[in-house]
Amino acid sequence: MKCPFCNAEIKEGSLYCESCGQDIHIVPDFDPVLDDAKKTVSSLSKGVFSGTEEKNKNSSEAKSGNEKSGDEANIPGPEDTSVTGRLLKLPKPINYGIVAGSFLLIIVITVLAILFFTSDGYKMRKADQALERRDYDTAIMLYESLLPGNRSDRAFLTKLGIAYYESGDKEMYVDTYLSMYDNPDFSEGERAAALDVVIKFYDSEKAYDKIAELLKKIDDESVNEKYSMYFVDAPVIDTKDGVYELPQLLVIKAGKGETIKYSVLCTKDGNTESVVEDEVYKGSVLLDNGLYKITAYCENELGIKSDSVSASVEIKILPPIKPEITPASGEYSEPTFIEISNYTEGEMAYYYTTDGSYPSSLSYKYTAPIVMLPGVSHYKFVCINKNGVSSEVVDVKYHFNIEYNVDVTQARDIVLNYLFSKGLTVNPNGSMENGGVIQLDLISIIKDPGVFGTSYGYVFDEYIYNESGLVTTLDTRYSVDVMTGEVEKLD
Repeated sequence: MKCPFCNAEIKEGSLYCESCGQDIHIVPDFDPVLDDAKKTVSSLSKGVFSGTEEKNKNSSEAKSGNEKSGDEANIPGPEDTSVTGRLLKLPKPINYGIVAGSFLLIIVITVLAILFFTSDGYKMRKADQALERRDYDTAIMLYESLLPGNRSDRAFLTKLGIAYYESGDKEMYVDTYLSMYDNPDFSEGERAAALDVVIKFYDSEKAYDKIAELLKKIDDESVNEKYSMYFVDAPVIDTKDGVYELPQLLVIKAGKGETIKYSVLCTKDGNTESVVEDEVYKGSVLLDNGLYKITAYCENELGIKSDSVSASVEIKILPPIKPEITPASGEYSEPTFIEISNYTEGEMAYYYTTDGSYPSSLSYKYTAPIVMLPGVSHYKFVCINKNGVSSEVVDVKYHFNIEYNVDVTQARDIVLNYLFSKGLTVNPNGSMENGGVIQLDLISIIKDPGVFGTSYGYVFDEYIYNESGLVTTLDTRYSVDVMTGEVEKLD
């Protein structure tokens, strides 16, 4: 024998190599069937040879006794080759017939033993015995050697599966029962029972993802219905792929008792950010301008997830047309109205500010031409549609170049004090005894070319707002001189 490490010769029975010092471990292959066969042949061969030797021994003793009896024992014969005449005993001739017969018998016994001990029946008995005494490795080795001829034997495959399970080889345990399910030689009931074993095993291991994967692979409607608790349908995204000119509601639907989880990526002006990441969907989500990548899946109470679904939605909201303002920015010396020339009632609403701030739906709402106020004024206008989308903001600046000592707020207070002094209100704030409140709206600035020179006056309309919110027009107007603050009731 040679060393597997240095290839040097090793003495029989050595435990290490004298050349390189490496340990030599020789482990003979173990086959319980061949081992039994060897033991049986060895036992039988010993019996054959021991019987032959006994017969030869008895025969030799008998002949020896005959030779010593009578006077003939001392008579020199042809075998006497000694000088003194003593009889020399020569070796007895070998009976080659008996030897050949013995060897032939051993060969026959060996062949018969091998045939017997390697038969499927014997292997099956040995495998069953190994399984019964919980020697699972031996049982598996023997069962696997018998597998090619027993792939359609349910009892055999059940025992093999048990051996795999008890030995800890869960993967082969599952594969054994799946092979039964995939085998058309088994009845529908047997195949269903095999699949049920696999499903229950995965369930005990809480390997729900493997159950879902297996059911998808089988893709059988009746099977899916039976194990519906493990099968989760993908959600449905109602907001379909496409490009939209108006904001859209993201609507995702799922089956009863299933939780939707979704993620949304939004790209605006070349920048992409995560709006939502693997969150529970709780209701409709408004999508405005941008490109949206939506993914969603369902999850049941066992934690089993469905396939993911996705959608790509682009919102390109067209803003309203910006307001067109007349007159243009500039200096004016005559009373002038500021108007939105493209104003239309309906889906659009127009708002403005008088201090140069950005207008919104909380600013002054434009419903009629605006009086240009004395001095410098700065207006900003915007149009907002019903979806809350704003137009471009229009910025205008005016200088109404007239002399004045009273601004519009002071003029309004002067009129309210006038009404209080006349007993028409209970206080200077315009409150009335009946619970109503007098409001004054500036409707124009008038120019009066009088005898002593041109004068200008603020003109207010009078309204009453009651507690219920109703407005009553009194058809009464008051003028306040921009220089003197003098009040005049107009006809």
